Amino acid sequence: MNGQDLSKTLKSRVYYIIFANFKAYLKGEIINDLYLNGVRKGYENVEYTTDENDVRTRLSVW
Repeated sequence: MNGQDLSKTLKSRVYYIIFANFKAYLKGEIINDLYLNGVRKGYENVEYTTDENDVRTRLSVW
């Protein structure tokens, strides 16, 4: 579902969102182009965010 369709759906009725996990992904090779552009511009520590390296995907107990 694209962003415009989601916006129309949410605005058409009253919704109560209890849990939501929204993710946005670019289509095609744009992701790789953005990565390479960052590297070419001299940014350091450029990485893809994945489930393996994203600390928000872990459950922590204190």
